[in-house]
Amino acid sequence: MPDEQRGFRVVLVEDRPEDAALTLRCLTRHGLTNSIETFTNGEAALATLRSPGPSGRDGSDRLPPTLVLLDLRLPGIDGFEVVRRIRSDPWSSDAIVVVLASPGETASVTAAYDAGADSFLFKPIDFGSLVDATAELGLGWRLQAAPGGDGVRRRWGAVGARRPAAHL
Repeated sequence: MPDEQRGFRVVLVEDRPEDAALTLRCLTRHGLTNSIETFTNGEAALATLRSPGPSGRDGSDRLPPTLVLLDLRLPGIDGFEVVRRIRSDPWSSDAIVVVLASPGETASVTAAYDAGADSFLFKPIDFGSLVDATAELGLGWRLQAAPGGDGVRRRWGAVGARRPAAHL
C-alpha cells in the first residue's frame, strides 16, 4: 500500500446490491485505489466501526474510519442511528460521513445532518459530486487515483467545518 494511503479507511454501507455495485463501479472507474470496506446493514457496519478497546483489546489492528458513505434506509439499525453511534464513539467520531439518499429525500437529509452527517449525495452517486462534497469539507485525507487515471488529483488540508450549506 502506498505511504499516502496508510491510515485511510473508506467504508460503504449500502443494503441494495445494485446501488452498492454502482457506487463501487463509479469509484473504481475513476481510478480510486483506496480499499473500500462494504457492509449491507447497520449492525455489521457498527461492529467494525466501533472502538476496538484499549490497545486493540479485541486483537484488531483496524483503524478508525476516515470516510463513511452511508445509505440512510437500512434494515434493522438505520443510517440515522449509525451516524449517531459513529459520533458518540470518540474512536470513530472524526470520520467524515456522507449520506447516500434517494432523490426527493430532502427531509431525510436534514434529519441526517441533525444526527451528525457531514454531507450528502443523491443516488446514484457521481464521482465528481463526491470529490466536490469531500473538498468542501476540507478533508485531511486523499482519495487515491491510479496513475494515469482520470480520478481525483486534489489534496486537502486539515479537517474543516461540517455541514456545507451548499448542499441544502
